[in-house]
Amino acid sequence: MRGTSALQAEIDQSVSPWPEMPEIVDLWIISLPALAARSARFARFGSMFDLLSEEERSRARRFRYLADTRRYVLSHVVLRLLLSRYCQRHPASLRFVRGPWGKPLIDSPDVPRLLHFNLSHSADFAAIAVSHCSPVGIDIEQISDACDPEDVVRVFTPGEAASLRATPVALRQAAFFRCWTRKEAYLKARGDGLCFDPARFEVTLEEPPPARWLSVEGDAAESARWRLFTPRPPDGYALALVTDSGIGGVRLLDERAIDVCQLPSGPSPS
Repeated sequence: MRGTSALQAEIDQSVSPWPEMPEIVDLWIISLPALAARSARFARFGSMFDLLSEEERSRARRFRYLADTRRYVLSHVVLRLLLSRYCQRHPASLRFVRGPWGKPLIDSPDVPRLLHFNLSHSADFAAIAVSHCSPVGIDIEQISDACDPEDVVRVFTPGEAASLRATPVALRQAAFFRCWTRKEAYLKARGDGLCFDPARFEVTLEEPPPARWLSVEGDAAESARWRLFTPRPPDGYALALVTDSGIGGVRLLDERAIDVCQLPSGPSPS
């Protein structure tokens, strides 16, 4: 087995971060099947367990279906791999804690700077947002006929529900998921999830969204604080990214920018 110092030197030399652009958020939209097809190491998801924490492994084992376990494992391994590139650390060495309302944060003392990140995955795609200066919230959802908008519209505000019902039936399913992902991305950017009542804020359903896409009850400053990005999602999906209003743009990347040849094959050196 290689010594710890030799392995760390290899990682430090080969795992270089992408160029930092502080006012730009990196948004990774990753096809999990395409990534697995590029490397047998990704396809053999069992070997990826060594890169995950015990909490992540425990959550992976709770899924009822093997396909869901595979997606969870691959999504979280990819998250670790990407963050390791930004931090120049072994993926398994990264430690995470949850904020007061459950949002994951990096808690590794040897990471020299704070990275904001967020992960969402649905069916065959994962979306990962990374920023050097702004909280980020990302949500991707597969548009499914199995979800009846009328059954869950109760989580929307009266204005959102009215907009949805005014949408032509043929377009209503996509509009519903567009609204859902925007609300979810905003909550994830805030970091307090459903502890913040979804009925207290309203988003627009239009595409592309107007500049005033968010209205927070009794808080004009909060409404103006956030910016919504809606890059074109994969076919059959809805996608929303929320950042601080000062963010200037989004850099889109996909699985082709991940060098699978440099994926560590084992646990972090101790």
